[in-house]
Amino acid sequence: FSYPMPNKKEQSATHHTLSDEERERLELCRKGYDDTASAQSTLLDKTIISISGAAYTIAIGFIDKIIPLGTAKYTWILWISLSILGLTIIATTLSFWAGEKSARKWREACDTAECKNDYNLFYAAKNDWVKVVCILNNVRLIFFICGIFLLSVFISYNGMIKKEVTKQKHGDTVMS
Repeated sequence: FSYPMPNKKEQSATHHTLSDEERERLELCRKGYDDTASAQSTLLDKTIISISGAAYTIAIGFIDKIIPLGTAKYTWILWISLSILGLTIIATTLSFWAGEKSARKWREACDTAECKNDYNLFYAAKNDWVKVVCILNNVRLIFFICGIFLLSVFISYNGMIKKEVTKQKHGDTVMS
């Protein structure tokens, strides 16, 4: 979805009353921001339920079936990866919350511009929530990649050890 932006001439002009075209643009922006805030709220609920429920259930249930935690080495890597994945869930939740705040802030800017009959107020508005969303999105991506990487390291290392032990029990050497 693309929000309408005025050209340079429109931005530099001082308006004391809003034209019909400017009112239409503000209404389109307002609707877009309302839709964004609503979508963020819906996504927040679904994401929290989906990720938090699935991440730990799959990680603990799946790993314990393949790699018994009682005999696994370097289990601290597993716990760190699960902690990082938990931080990913928290960062995702905060990102959706900040996205909703950002959409509402832009909506307020639309309302202010319309109320004061000055279209330039909309484009002069500052919204620090946009920066917060951007930072949180980067943080959660980094957390997710690190968590998955560490989980993979744990599974790979312990999976290789299990295969080597199984081969040796059958009389094979590690090299065969």
